[in-house]
Amino acid sequence: MDARRFDTIANLSAEQRFSHGIPFAAPFPEWPAAEMERVMLALLEDLAHLVPNTRHRIAHQSGHDIHRDQPELVIEAVRQVVEAVRDPGSWLE
Repeated sequence: MDARRFDTIANLSAEQRFSHGIPFAAPFPEWPAAEMERVMLALLEDLAHLVPNTRHRIAHQSGHDIHRDQPELVIEAVRQVVEAVRDPGSWLE
């Protein structure tokens, strides 16, 4: 798996977070897409921090349909969850 395409938010610069090149269809046309994406990312980060030991990932080359754009990332995430259910210690690695 290409680690550059599936990384944790903590390891990304602001430029990298918005560099997927796929425009965000903002529900408010007067808002710049980059600003809407910044707000949405902040909300998702807050949500991820509500549950202990969560993993919040970014698919760099996907739009909304990650399962279609980068199915290998979804498959790998599901494998990690299944492995963690079978061996809880593996989730913390």
